[in-house]
Amino acid sequence: MKSEKKDIYEKAGVEESYILQDDAEEECYNAETEIRLRAFPHISMKLQEIFEGVE
Repeated sequence: MKSEKKDIYEKAGVEESYILQDDAEEECYNAETEIRLRAFPHISMKLQEIFEGVE
């Protein structure tokens, strides 16, 4: 199922996948990274907002 979703997302123009690194002490910290979707360039979200509530 994951590969099907990935294919659908890629066809829709979603090119990246992210893993939230929310510990500011770590080198890979990216919670403040802001992203925009090509289809909705006027909307931006931080990774921490997208992953909020996900365990």
